[in-house]
Amino acid sequence: MTAIRIRPAAPEDRDFMFDQAARLAAVADLPWHAERDVLSFQHRYMKAAFARPATETASFMKTNRPVAWASCMPRLRPIW
Repeated sequence: MTAIRIRPAAPEDRDFMFDQAARLAAVADLPWHAERDVLSFQHRYMKAAFARPATETASFMKTNRPVAWASCMPRLRPIW
């Protein structure tokens, strides 16, 4: 059994996170939204989260393969 390793996300992880947003938008399967709209929302959400003080948000990286991340802000649902 492989242990899952999680660490707080760092500013240098953001390029990876934004790259993953495109992959997630492509598989979101939301027929009532165009893929570009899902991606646009995701980017707006992430930019808003990263603009807030670190004490108000939480972002984490799973560091062993496959790499993943999660982020959330108060009053909004987490993004996985």
